[in-house]
Amino acid sequence: MENLVAAPCETTPDAVADPGPTSQKPTRRTKVVKVLGGLTGLVLTGLMLAEMGPQKLASAMAPALVTIPICLAFEIVRIGLETLATRSALGPWAARVPFRRLYPIHIVTCAVAHVLPLPRPAAEATKAALLAPYGVPLAAATSSGATLQSATFLSVAAMSAVCACFAVPAHGIPLRVVLFGNAVMLLGMGVGLRALVRSAAATRWFVRRAPRFEISANALHRESLRGPLLAVVPAGYLFLGMLLNVAELAIVSHAMGVTGGLHTAFAAFGAQLVAATIAVAVPGQVGAREATFSLAAGSLGTTPLLAAGISTFTHGIQLSVALFGFALLFMLRAGRTRTKTQ
Repeated sequence: MENLVAAPCETTPDAVADPGPTSQKPTRRTKVVKVLGGLTGLVLTGLMLAEMGPQKLASAMAPALVTIPICLAFEIVRIGLETLATRSALGPWAARVPFRRLYPIHIVTCAVAHVLPLPRPAAEATKAALLAPYGVPLAAATSSGATLQSATFLSVAAMSAVCACFAVPAHGIPLRVVLFGNAVMLLGMGVGLRALVRSAAATRWFVRRAPRFEISANALHRESLRGPLLAVVPAGYLFLGMLLNVAELAIVSHAMGVTGGLHTAFAAFGAQLVAATIAVAVPGQVGAREATFSLAAGSLGTTPLLAAGISTFTHGIQLSVALFGFALLFMLRAGRTRTKTQ
């Protein structure tokens, strides 16, 4: 396989100097959050299996096995759209990383986002490390990561509003109300985050309290001024990727005997978005997503068993892609090691 790790490049005349790594070891609080999130996922998974019954759940999912090739194809295209979002967020630095190299990097970062708690920060940290050999400075990678986080908030806010229109008023979780609330909250967070990293006053405030990071903070601020305040283009790519997720849910739901079509698929994806927001600290949202689907079955227009089956099946597809991504990460690191020893 072609070595996917390039040698470091010369910086361009207008480049911002790489301030060097500033990452710190995870704090005790962060470790506690991750452990509690993992335990929560295990408990929710156990409760769901006890309630539904493993055999009943497996029988409900069995008809959807024929959709696996289509679902995998959708995941491949969706990762391509997220790769385009990253290229847009990188701005002029994107020219350093050809798409054929950035795509496998994005497979890895998507795997990290699907499995680890606090997914976007973990994915962007991984991406920054994989972009460094191409001459992308840490400040540029961090700025693009903040832009993508803002774009994620904006795209999820837009999709939450769309999905809210398809949720059926029913007993249980008031999915429509929750989705509209999610849209308002994430819209504010998306605009606020981008404004914060572009704020000179916020940068000065940070430098006064952490002077040892002055070079890094100023470099990040300069990089963050590239592009508009609203990350519309990356958000658009991410929104298109979510539409593919909706189509995937529609196909799986139809195969499992749910007759709602796109109506149910949009409502189901809305439940998935709610789970992602609430259970951000649960690794891979395992158990949390399935529990949310079951509780919102009335709003999805189906039974709790089928709702849990739809969630479990599509979740399994994404986790399978994540396993491939971690295998690719191992290959990338092995390639980097060989490059250094030659």
